[in-house]
Amino acid sequence: MILSKLVIKLQIFKKIYMEIKIEEIQNRLTLLLINSESYSYLYDYLDLEDEELLQDIKTYVDFEEEETNKSDLEETIDSGLSSLMDFYESEWSVNVYDDEGNEEEVTLSEAMSRKKIARFRTDWKLADIRQEWDVDVLNLTEEQDDYSLGDYYSDYQ
Repeated sequence: MILSKLVIKLQIFKKIYMEIKIEEIQNRLTLLLINSESYSYLYDYLDLEDEELLQDIKTYVDFEEEETNKSDLEETIDSGLSSLMDFYESEWSVNVYDDEGNEEEVTLSEAMSRKKIARFRTDWKLADIRQEWDVDVLNLTEEQDDYSLGDYYSDYQ
């Protein structure tokens, strides 16, 4: 009886608390974004290798080694990806063709406006990234991920 109560308490604790490696979140978020429909419309304009996008995500989505809650972590993701999209829109130059077939260089924002392309999705939930991460409290660690970016491809296709 005591053992079964302990097992139940451990199961409940596991549901509300989890330790996650920051590098794993960054890898998984990169691949989730790359494979999303919202990113597919921007793929040719951004012309980024997977590793380049990963580095940009590491720069703009500011994960810190800490204990945090699901809501705050999801806000960090949303805010960071929004800032990254702002950067791409204002600083990225792309070539587009006008109605007469002439090529011209414009900002990504202008190209998106002309082609009626929306920004990529930024409001990812932890459960979107990995179902097991749908917990209340998370401890983010700087521990190195055992897997590389490429190792996660099969999880998002």
